[in-house]
Amino acid sequence: MRRPSLNRPLRLALVVGQLREGGTERQVHGLAEHFDRARVLPHVVCTGGEHAPYAERIRSLGVGVSAARGGRSLIRRARWLEAELERLDIDVIHSLGDPAGAWAALANLRRRLPHVHSIRSHGRGAARAAIRRIARARADVLTVNARALASRLGLNDAALTPNGVDIKRFDPCPPLDDGRFKILYAGRSCPDKDLPTLVSAMRCLSRAPARNPSTLTLVGPGLAQVALSLAGLPHLRVQHVGPDPGVERWLARSDVLVLSSRREGMPNVVLEAMAAARPVVATDAGGSAEAIIDDVTGRVVPTGQPPALAAALGDLGNRPDERREMGKRGRARATQAFSFDRACRAMLRSYLDSLDRNRFRRLADRHVDFDPRSIPHSSST
Repeated sequence: MRRPSLNRPLRLALVVGQLREGGTERQVHGLAEHFDRARVLPHVVCTGGEHAPYAERIRSLGVGVSAARGGRSLIRRARWLEAELERLDIDVIHSLGDPAGAWAALANLRRRLPHVHSIRSHGRGAARAAIRRIARARADVLTVNARALASRLGLNDAALTPNGVDIKRFDPCPPLDDGRFKILYAGRSCPDKDLPTLVSAMRCLSRAPARNPSTLTLVGPGLAQVALSLAGLPHLRVQHVGPDPGVERWLARSDVLVLSSRREGMPNVVLEAMAAARPVVATDAGGSAEAIIDDVTGRVVPTGQPPALAAALGDLGNRPDERREMGKRGRARATQAFSFDRACRAMLRSYLDSLDRNRFRRLADRHVDFDPRSIPHSSST
């Protein structure tokens, strides 16, 4: 396999399973936008077919997007991806998420290009575990976006590459004071988000309210039942927005972000709240506790403890000056530790690492006692 010449940019395939609104898609968009084109030329390859709104948003950056063909046939889709990687003359594959990683591994069986695979969530069930094993077995470099994720999955050899956030998208100005304490939940409804804990916490808060009455705004799909279960509580108004890709607008109108998850990778919305200079009250699930500095940029409480979540919200509801200071410190931390420029540099190190490790992997085919995983690789700091 040829190594790319150092006098031209690296041709990169960003392989994803879908291009709908979501955390992985926001990371793909951010990487595509912020890579230094003198060093990396990205092309997004979606194995789940065309999804026009998000695909067009990426194309508007001057980045190509290819969408899978071959219908539901596994073999035909893998062959399409293999042909697409060859047509684009790709140097390095970067798959994001386990399904995309498995597709990339299957399509790469013959060409065996350097392959970086990013594991972004725990996933559950035998099917997801099997898919992850395929991706892990064939990737040259594994990355995770949170230490807790690596620890939970036993990925001691994975490189840490935290998510990025586009700081300039977010307005750090405080919200207008309308006499209410404005709480935002932005996310989907799924077991890992543990929305029953959020519902119980809001009921606790309504019984022992903050100085000002509260408003809970729910932004995301599948949250109507949450809104109904909280209707009519004293000292609490519930606003159900539904899906909305413009989370920055709702952060600008909020005093604090809340997250009640029991499992997380590195939640984009936590980084986005920090970029918007909003404190975050979250459970100590996954990367949330790594991004938030407790009592500095927000509050971290134990998972599955509604009274603790309610107490942290109520305390910040009574301390507007502390909220503002926490927000300022959160924005400074997001700028320093989670900018997309930093994320792109970390990923570029993994791409270059994959080029070297791919060569050692090829040696393993000739020396069966040689373990390519024993070759050290770089990790982000």
